[in-house]
Amino acid sequence: AFLAQKYDQSLLYYNQALSYNKSDVVYAGMYTAYSAQSNWTKAIESLDSAIKLNPLFTDYWKWKIGLMDEKTNATFADLQKVYQDGLKVVNSQTKVNLVTSFARVAENNNKKDEAILAWKEAIKLQSSYSVQYQAEIDRLSK
Repeated sequence: AFLAQKYDQSLLYYNQALSYNKSDVVYAGMYTAYSAQSNWTKAIESLDSAIKLNPLFTDYWKWKIGLMDEKTNATFADLQKVYQDGLKVVNSQTKVNLVTSFARVAENNNKKDEAILAWKEAIKLQSSYSVQYQAEIDRLSK
């Protein structure tokens, strides 16, 4: 139904699936359907439900920050709070993905100092990419 752009129908199926099993994957599907409908409030609610069920999954946090940044009136402080909450719980192996994603969000919000801090944190988390991350810091420091 989703692929056929029948979003209401796909949401019915997702809700039916939830009656059998409360799954973060189902809530993530609902997020996608609500986003396709431009229903940002319901999309965030779906992501929040997915996060409650699987807070380790880094992409949910990234998606939430991106959605809040691009489609709501969230302040940068609101974005920072979600970021900080996510940092506390995400999978340590993928944490760097949240950090680098937030660095880009910070830069897009004209918060260069915050972006630089995030890139420095990325270096700590994944030193094998330190040259690339340092290049971002150098670019922002100009």
